[in-house]
Amino acid sequence: MTRKLEWHKPGYLRRLRSKAGLTQGGLGRLCGFSPKNISDFERGRLRIAPGDALKLYLGVASKAASRASILAAREAAIEQKVAVAGLVDELRQESQQAAAELKAAEAWLAQAEAWLREADAALAHLESAPKARKPRSRLGVGK
Repeated sequence: MTRKLEWHKPGYLRRLRSKAGLTQGGLGRLCGFSPKNISDFERGRLRIAPGDALKLYLGVASKAASRASILAAREAAIEQKVAVAGLVDELRQESQQAAAELKAAEAWLAQAEAWLREADAALAHLESAPKARKPRSRLGVGK
């Protein structure tokens, strides 16, 4: 059974347009009518010819389809946001662990540098100390 569209009844177009979330100007831009023409169609001041009814219906339908596409895209964006938020949390945890490991490694590095400075100081002290003479043998050996 086909449903008869009641374009000629005042208020019918307004209900369709409102359901689709369109303004009179928006529907007019989609269909090639002025906002005044849309207002006149809605109030019954202008008769809607069959060709005009088709244009209006397609305009409303395209907006409804666009809304459905936008809603689907929004849902996909939400899914992506959740996935990225999870990744960010993982990276934060890993970076906190890496920061702790870096801090420990920096402490070991500081200790190694201190040991190196101590070793360098000890070497410098040894090299700057006067060399001890070899004792001479009294027997005349080793001359």
